[in-house]
Amino acid sequence: MKRRIVSLLLALCMILSLAANVSAVGADQVTWTVNDVLLTISGTGAMYDFEYMETPWYGYLGDISAVVIQDGITRVGNNAFREGVNITTVMLSDSITEIGAWAFMGAEKLTGIVLPQYLRTLEQEAFLNCTSLEAIELPGTLTFFDGPFAGCTSLKRAVIHGDPDIPSFMMGSTPFRFCSSLEAIEVDENHFCLLSIDGVLYQRSGEELILMQYPAGKQDTVY
Repeated sequence: MKRRIVSLLLALCMILSLAANVSAVGADQVTWTVNDVLLTISGTGAMYDFEYMETPWYGYLGDISAVVIQDGITRVGNNAFREGVNITTVMLSDSITEIGAWAFMGAEKLTGIVLPQYLRTLEQEAFLNCTSLEAIELPGTLTFFDGPFAGCTSLKRAVIHGDPDIPSFMMGSTPFRFCSSLEAIEVDENHFCLLSIDGVLYQRSGEELILMQYPAGKQDTVY
C-alpha cells in the first residue's frame, strides 16, 4: 500500500512538472512544453519576440537537443532558441512564414535544417554561428533576408530557389558572410532578381549585375 502511494505521488509530481512547463508564448495561445530533451512549440499564430535570455524555457535550453514547431505557428520569435548549443535537430512546420532575428543563433551542433516551403522572411542573423551547418536551401517564397547564415563556418553549399511570381525582393546584408568553407552559391534561374554565375552571387539592377557575394571557400581568383 505504501509503495503504491509513493508511486502515485511520483506520477503526480511528473504531471505537475510537465504542466509547469506550459504557458502562452505568443498570439492565439501559442504554448511550449519540455519533455526530457525535446522542446515543442504548438498552437496557432506568431510566437512572441524575446529579449536574449528571457524565453521561459531558457533554463532548460542547455539540455534540449531537439526542437519541434508544430503546424499552426506562423512566426519564430527573435532570440527564441538562441545559444541552444546542444540542439541537433529542428523540425519547422510549413505554416511558418517568418523566422526572427537571432532565432537559432549559436546552435553550434545543428548540421542541417529544412526551411518551411512558404517562408517569406529570414531576419537578421537568424542562424548566426551555427558552425556545424553544412548545406542550406532557401525557398523561392523568400522576399527578404538579412545575413541569416553569417558565421556558419562549415557551410559548403547554398541554394537559393526562385519563383517568377514573387513580385519583389529585398536583401539586408549578404546571406553568407564569414562562411569560410562556402564553395558555391546556386540560384534558381527563375529567381526574380538574384542569379549565380559560376557559383558567385549577383543581383540584377536593370541591365546591370551587382556583385553580392563571392563564396569565401571558392578556389578561383578571377570572376
